[in-house]
Amino acid sequence: MEQLSLDRQPERPGRPAEPSPGSAGGPPRAPRTIEPATEEEVARALAEATAASLAVLPRGGGSQWGLGEPPRAGDLVLSLAGLRGVVEHAPEELVVRVLAGTPLEELNRFLAAHGQWLPVEPVAAPGATVGGLLATGAAGARRLAFGTPRDMTTGLRFVLPDGRVMHNGARVVKNVAGYDVMRLLIGSLGTLAVLTEAWLRVRPLPARRETLLLAEEGPLEALDLGRRRIVAELLPTAVELLDAGAAARLGLPARSTLAVALEGDAPGVAYQRERIARLAAEATGGAAAPGLERLEAESSDAFWRAFHQELPAGSGLVVRAGVTLAELPALLAASLETGLEAARVAGAGHGVLRLFASPAEDDEALDEWALFLRRWRARAEALGGSAVVEKAPDRLRPRFPAWGTPPPSIGLMRAVKARFDPRGVLNPGRFVGGI
Repeated sequence: MEQLSLDRQPERPGRPAEPSPGSAGGPPRAPRTIEPATEEEVARALAEATAASLAVLPRGGGSQWGLGEPPRAGDLVLSLAGLRGVVEHAPEELVVRVLAGTPLEELNRFLAAHGQWLPVEPVAAPGATVGGLLATGAAGARRLAFGTPRDMTTGLRFVLPDGRVMHNGARVVKNVAGYDVMRLLIGSLGTLAVLTEAWLRVRPLPARRETLLLAEEGPLEALDLGRRRIVAELLPTAVELLDAGAAARLGLPARSTLAVALEGDAPGVAYQRERIARLAAEATGGAAAPGLERLEAESSDAFWRAFHQELPAGSGLVVRAGVTLAELPALLAASLETGLEAARVAGAGHGVLRLFASPAEDDEALDEWALFLRRWRARAEALGGSAVVEKAPDRLRPRFPAWGTPPPSIGLMRAVKARFDPRGVLNPGRFVGGI
C-alpha cells in the first residue's frame, strides 16, 4: 500500500466550516475535509484513517447533517462529492447504476431525458446526494406510493473501514443471493461503511401530475379524511396533512389542509380527482368539497418542493416521529397539547409525523421545549413508535437526546457495528445507543 494517501487528497475550497462534532454549544471546529475522486481513493483514505485511529465523518450533500447525535469525535470529513455521475443505465429494465455523490436533482435530470425518474424527494435542504439519501434512509411524501429508498435499491458497492471494497445485491433482484447487507447499510448513517455506488429501480415519468389542497375544519378531521377515506379507497402518490402552522409557512391560508398528489395517466387522475371531491363533500355533509384548490404540473412540483425543503430550512428544530397508521391520530393529538408554537405535517398513508419549530435560545424556553418533547416521545414509544431529532439547536440537544429508548435489538446492533468497524472510526456515537 502507498504511504498516507490522505496527504494527497484535495481539500475542498470555499466550503463552509463543518459542524463541530461532539460539541453541543462550543465554538465551531472545522475538521479536515478530503474529497476522493475514485472508489480506490476512498478505500486508501479509509484504510489509512483507520490505521491511524482517526474518526471519519462520511458526507454526501450535508442536507441531513443534523440527524442523530453529534459524533463524539471527528478528525476527518470524507466528502463523496467527487464520486459523481451515472455509471450505467438500462432504460428498458428501469434500472440505473449511479455513483454515491451524485445529487438527486442531477440524476433526475439525466433520467428525465429518457422519460424516467427516481421518485424520492430530499426531505431537507436541496443538494441531497444518492449516497446521502441511502445512508439516512430519508423518504418523503411519495413513500406512500413508491416506498423508501431501501425499496428502490437492488445493489450497493461500499468500502469498509479497513479499506476493503465490497458489494451486495445486483442489477436485478433475482440475481441476489446471500445475506441482505444492503438493508443493514441503508439508514445506518454511515456508521458501518461508506457507500460508493448504487443500483436503483426507476419509474416512468407520469403523463399527468397534479395536487389537490383540501381545507378542513381541524387537523384531526383532515387526517381522518385522508387516512380513512382517500388512502383506503384510491391510489394517490402522497396524502399529507398540514396543520394551520405548516400551511401558513408554505404561503397557504392558515388552516388545516390535506395535500393529495395524483400522478398517472389523464383518465386515472381525473377519476381520482372527482372521487376525492365527492369524499370531501360527504365528510362535511355538503354537496361540494369546501376549500378545494387544484395545482397542476409545475405548480404541483413547486408545492412539493417547498413542502420537503422550506419547512425544515426555516426551522431550528425538526423532530420526526413514527407510529402505525392506526395510532397516528393519537400521536397527532398529543402533539397538539402543547401551547408552544409549532408546525406539523403527518402522512395519512405512512404514519410519520414531523414537527417543526424555532425555539428561543434562552434557558426557560429550551427547558419548556425539552419537557414537552420528552413527554411526546414517551407517548410515541407507548404507542409502539419512536421519535428522532433531525435538527435541533445546540443548546437543546443536552436537554433532549436525538434518540429515544434503544430497541431490544441494541445488543445485536452493537455486535454488527463491532464486526464492520472494530475500531469505531465511522461517525462514532451518531447512531442510536451511541453506535
